[in-house]
Amino acid sequence: MRKNRYPKMVSITPVALALSLIGCQTIIPTVTSSNPPLVSIPPTTTIVLAHGTIVPGPAILASIEQAQSLVSFSLLTPDPRKLPSGLRLERVEWWPRNEKGVESISMSYVGDKISLSISETKAPSWSGEPQGVPYQEITIRGHTGYLFTMDSINAHAVAWQENNVYVLLNGQNMSLDELLQIAESMKPPK
Repeated sequence: MRKNRYPKMVSITPVALALSLIGCQTIIPTVTSSNPPLVSIPPTTTIVLAHGTIVPGPAILASIEQAQSLVSFSLLTPDPRKLPSGLRLERVEWWPRNEKGVESISMSYVGDKISLSISETKAPSWSGEPQGVPYQEITIRGHTGYLFTMDSINAHAVAWQENNVYVLLNGQNMSLDELLQIAESMKPPK
């Protein structure tokens, strides 16, 4: 028997968390496989296993501007003056629109012992309140939103819907006030 020399890595992305909060029953794992592909796909594209179907996962993009050019909705980005000192954009991922009309962008910011992930997902339907997770209802940018606190890992997340887009910010090792200031500062990129 030949040993597989192409190991697989599995991780849960912020987009998968966002999809679970807008009504998906389960969090979809992202599988990045080093197996040779059967079809030609960009090298930065991952594969997602969803209910037994293999579909393209996120592509790694060069910039927020590139992300904006690929989606059918207006992205919201944080005001750089509201970001904690040392936090910088590390990664932008694009989840292409699938057969159900769901498309998403995620942006990851990192700093010394601090991180922020932003996911923006457009879906044809909105299920309302988050399912299966404890939350507190709050107002964000004039919209009903939700606050999630994860004390065990010193993290907070806020989520809301704006212009038919579900926005999720997840901050680790930052105060709730900092996260809310970032959320309130969000605007389309220049």
